Amino acid sequence: MDELADVEKIIQRGAGYQHQREVALANGGNLRAVVKDLVERMKTGSITE
Repeated sequence: MDELADVEKIIQRGAGYQHQREVALANGGNLRAVVKDLVERMKTGSITE
């Protein structure tokens, strides 16, 4: 059941697209802000938590 291991995390914190939408809305719809946030989260490893 390794395929389902992250389902609980997604339920608890929300899906990635939800975070991306929040970042976009907080930045006036700026998608560059979304990309910047994704890059920073990948660098720190927080995107996989």
